[in-house]
Amino acid sequence: DALAVGVSLAFLKVDIWTAVLLIGIITAAFSMAGVWIGNIFGSRYKKASEIAGGLILIFMGVNILLQHILG
Repeated sequence: DALAVGVSLAFLKVDIWTAVLLIGIITAAFSMAGVWIGNIFGSRYKKASEIAGGLILIFMGVNILLQHILG
């Protein structure tokens, strides 16, 4: 993915430093928003969020197991 983006930016003659700065700022902003929202929901719905997280992990594990077993 990174190679494809790098080649695409080179062909489009995009200033790499502007792209890197913009991607970094947007990634940081979304990461901080995710932590903030997760903190709010985690403190309000602690028990329910722990159960939901556990069920999601169990579902993912069962799904991966079935994919490997059933081919």
